Amino acid sequence: MSIKVLIVDDSAFMRVVLSKLLEQDSLIQVIGTARNGREAVERVKSLHPDVVTMDIEMPELNGIDALKSIMRECPTPVIMLSSHTTEGAEATLDGLKYGAFDFLAKPENLYKANLDAIGAELLIMVKSAAKTQVQRLAPWVFNPVMTPRSPVRLTVKTDKKVRQIVAIGTSTGGPRAIETVLTSLPASIGCPILIVQHMPPNFTKSLADRLHRLCQISVVEATHNQVIENGVAYIAPGGYHMEVVFRNGQYRIGLNEQPKRNEHRPSVDVLFESVAALDDVKKHYVLMTGMGNDGAQGMLIGKQKGASSTIAESQKTCVVYGMPKAAIELNCVDQVVPLPMIGEKIIEQLQRY
Repeated sequence: MSIKVLIVDDSAFMRVVLSKLLEQDSLIQVIGTARNGREAVERVKSLHPDVVTMDIEMPELNGIDALKSIMRECPTPVIMLSSHTTEGAEATLDGLKYGAFDFLAKPENLYKANLDAIGAELLIMVKSAAKTQVQRLAPWVFNPVMTPRSPVRLTVKTDKKVRQIVAIGTSTGGPRAIETVLTSLPASIGCPILIVQHMPPNFTKSLADRLHRLCQISVVEATHNQVIENGVAYIAPGGYHMEVVFRNGQYRIGLNEQPKRNEHRPSVDVLFESVAALDDVKKHYVLMTGMGNDGAQGMLIGKQKGASSTIAESQKTCVVYGMPKAAIELNCVDQVVPLPMIGEKIIEQLQRY
């Protein structure tokens, strides 16, 4: 049975390009197109597509407002198409907040872009989106317990030695999962948190800034050679692998542009393996929602080298049960818990040491 897709874009050229990319696969059928958000809402109601691809910037009704209407009136998995600009990144995060399945960053120059690579990525997204339970994409509400604070970074004491490290990996559905976990952690948490979220450049900076305003802990996009501190979450910048290294008596961030691992840079495996290689520090690993198997081998290596805890998000809360499932199948997961309980579980494990 074919996957029915509705393409929404104000560019006629882009609608043709996307149609051709998608219909390379015999399992996918483009059943219609729309030029703006208003048409999109109407055609979702009349055509009942399995998946919608939606441009963000459109006349009459933009992609974010159209997404809100679709998720309210006729919930359907939506893949947002976003520009690489800071504004595009902010709008994309809004889209994920309001229930978008995932997003694809549009090339700055379509004529010079690698359309084969873009098409392959889009096909994977569409097929995965078609399998997703729509209720898991319901717009999420920011944690009501937390009060958004000013974007000024908290001052973190540097006289406390790093004795434990939490490493987190996630992909599709990750921004809401990371927010759920980080907003549940107290400012007094006595360790640094290293996070790989599969995202392109610019998007990770916007994500870090947004989370920093919502969390009690400090959240930053990591920089090369940065000393890691307790009470701070570091998000790997898009386009760079992130490692933790011990140098000159301190744990530091190491960034590099080595080849992709598991089709990703940053890769969760790269982070997890670097943490596993550290001495004299307790290590905790967390894998949450995401397509593929990135992080599973790294968690296995961490487990084999004496991880203090390994946690995976349970299937019932994952947007995509790929990465956690891969780790569970390798028998390297100590605890499988639903997303709302992961923060609590991390604190519980940290308090053991």
